[in-house]
Amino acid sequence: MKKGIIFTPEIDIYAEIEKISQLFDLGMDYLILRKQDKELSYWYAYIEQFPFGYESKMLTYDFQLLHDLNLGGFVFESFTVNSLSEKDLSENIRLLRSQNKLSVLVVNDIESLIKYDTKFDLLIVGTSLWTPEIKKDMNCDVLEYIQKRDKLNSCISIKYSEDGAKYDNYVCAYDYTQFLWNQPNEAIEKFNNRRNGFIE
Repeated sequence: MKKGIIFTPEIDIYAEIEKISQLFDLGMDYLILRKQDKELSYWYAYIEQFPFGYESKMLTYDFQLLHDLNLGGFVFESFTVNSLSEKDLSENIRLLRSQNKLSVLVVNDIESLIKYDTKFDLLIVGTSLWTPEIKKDMNCDVLEYIQKRDKLNSCISIKYSEDGAKYDNYVCAYDYTQFLWNQPNEAIEKFNNRRNGFIE
């Protein structure tokens, strides 16, 4: 079954917690906490609004938040990964796994995808693969790489679209972020349909 993922919107959205909770109730797998300008106090209050147990599905960019609230995983910044030696990066990932926490990285180019696809528990492609320009630029390279890699640990396009279903064999998950914040009711309906095996 394809996994589902969402990022918190970059700005506050009306009934945001309610919409995310609906997706959690339907089986959404991961929520990535992303609002660059928010203090830790904001996130403590934010997470407290969800029913107990959903924190294990939340992934954060902040180590303190990760451990204080026992969240599900840590999202590495690209500049952090690039500054670490291979040994130090492997040790960080090992420590996370020893605590049953996911290691996550968002990549934005084919070189990083190739380099890291076996290192992290969750590897997210930070570009939409389903665009009219799929035969151009990096999108084609990324898709071809995913097609060839039968055991890619996890690859997610950061945009759900109507064209995505035709590539189901090549990805492990979908991200509903933009779709959710632009068309929340339709996004929730489509996610529910996918979970029940109905692919548009």
